[in-house]
Amino acid sequence: MNSAKSLNHDILTLVIAALENKRDVVRVMKACHALEEAGRRKLLSFPITIDADNLETIHNSIITQTKNYCAHLRHLDIKEYSVSEEQIRKIAEILRHAKYLEHLNVGIQHTFMVPEFAESMSNLQNLRELQLLNPDEPLLAAVKLIKSPLVELVVVSARSELSHRTELSTLIRNFTSSLEVLRVKRVTLHDLDFQCPRLRVLYLTGLPSEFISAHKLVHAFPNLAILGLDGDGRIPETVSPDYRERNAAEPPSSPWPRLELAEGQVEYIWTLALKCPIRSLAVTWYGVGMEYEMFEDLDVTHTPTTMLLLIFPADDDQLEYFEEYFSKPPAWTETRFEIQASAFEDSDEIEDFMDRFLDMIKELHLQYIEVDFDYGEDALEDVQDWFDVQFRPKDFVRKLSQAIPCLQKAHVDFGGFAGTVWKIMESKSGRKTKLLNSLPQSDRPKTFTTDRRI
Repeated sequence: MNSAKSLNHDILTLVIAALENKRDVVRVMKACHALEEAGRRKLLSFPITIDADNLETIHNSIITQTKNYCAHLRHLDIKEYSVSEEQIRKIAEILRHAKYLEHLNVGIQHTFMVPEFAESMSNLQNLRELQLLNPDEPLLAAVKLIKSPLVELVVVSARSELSHRTELSTLIRNFTSSLEVLRVKRVTLHDLDFQCPRLRVLYLTGLPSEFISAHKLVHAFPNLAILGLDGDGRIPETVSPDYRERNAAEPPSSPWPRLELAEGQVEYIWTLALKCPIRSLAVTWYGVGMEYEMFEDLDVTHTPTTMLLLIFPADDDQLEYFEEYFSKPPAWTETRFEIQASAFEDSDEIEDFMDRFLDMIKELHLQYIEVDFDYGEDALEDVQDWFDVQFRPKDFVRKLSQAIPCLQKAHVDFGGFAGTVWKIMESKSGRKTKLLNSLPQSDRPKTFTTDRRI
């Protein structure tokens, strides 16, 4: 009676449902046939990736077996590759039976070959998140047949020949009542003659350096909380003041009362001429021309309490600017510094910068700080060795706490590794640092936890 075979179906389902990773599911499946069946269904709730190499295997395992397991698919990634007519038919067959799919990422091309693919879109009853990579017009036409209320839509045109050619407004109109997150790259939104009242997150990246109407943005997305704007290049300074004046001359009739986060290239945010408070600001700028003025204007106008800044150690002009700007400390209480550490050439340069950085921030009234030393495999070997061998996060945090007397927590990352989190406490013998096991995402500022990838 103690064997897995004696357990009823409901209990087996609960046992399998409690498992959170594939490895544990596979281990449990080996116990008996009943658990193997339940485990096979559970495995399909994890993300499944289809590509040219495994399509045949996946199709056979979930379609042509005695039992059709497609109803248990929840997350399907179809990688970017050109497909044959036979392959697209097999993908369409999987989708046709995957009625309860919740997440779908599509990167296939030549969907015009078979009408079955378009028809399969109409069978998706529970789809919540859709991502399209380099969509052609037939794929966009097929997506319009989706009847389920999409919550998140991501559309990326990564290839230069597709840049700015795909118009999305007609697609978005199908989901205006349900969309909460919209992320698009190199995709135009010229006709904003609709409203998405539930949309809270909007990212428009890879933008051309053209005029963006704040009036139309606010009308289309009246309840926005997070806005991200980024371009393929900079808006020329010959036109950026004119863009700002045009937006200032036609302000939204019902402006956003507040934004939780605004981020992107400084000139794209600045030219909108927004007047609402912005809690968190994360702008990219390189200290060229009017960018200093734009940054200060945003900081003064929107009085953010949370700021994300990119620091370029090799840019002496930028460092000198921050040294002066921080001497009359802004109102920030939470700041993340993303330091481009790949620019360092040797250990002496790193140590000189560390001293200068700690001196630069000493006037800030921060309660929370994040410092990310961002470097990759392209960094010089001496730089990687210094961070791997000589860098001591605890010593660095101790110096941060000495530089900023009101600091309460610090988060330090370097080289892409998981960061260390430190709590700074007062004691009779002075300030002490305590390493925390982790910092809940809810305790980090939204600026630093928002998924900004696209």
